[in-house]
Amino acid sequence: MSVIFQKAIENEAQIKLEKKEKTMDLSKALWAKKDDDQGKGEWLPLLQHLEDTSRVCGFLWDHWLCDGQRKIIAGDHDLDVGRQVMFFLGAIHDLGKATPAFQIKGYYSRPL
Repeated sequence: MSVIFQKAIENEAQIKLEKKEKTMDLSKALWAKKDDDQGKGEWLPLLQHLEDTSRVCGFLWDHWLCDGQRKIIAGDHDLDVGRQVMFFLGAIHDLGKATPAFQIKGYYSRPL
C-alpha cells in the first residue's frame, strides 16, 4: 500500500473519530425530571422517562386494570390493540417536554 493511500485512510479515520466526539448523544439531550435536593443538579433524560412510563402503562394493563376497563380502552379492537395503545400513550404523554419552551426552564449537567 502506498504511503499516500495509507495517510488518506488515517486522515479519514481521524475525521470520523472527531465527528463522533462532537456528536451529542440525543438520548440524553433533553431532560424530563430534575432533582436538586442535595445540590447535585441531577436530571432524568426525557427518552428514559418516556420509556419508563410506557412500561408502567404495560404493567398496569397486565396487572391492574380489570377486563371491563381493558375493553373500554380497546373499543372495537382486539385487546392486544388496547395494550399497544396503553404503551403508546405512556411513550408520548410528555412529548411537549421536548419543546424549547420546556427545555429552557433549567439545565443540569448530568443525568440521574
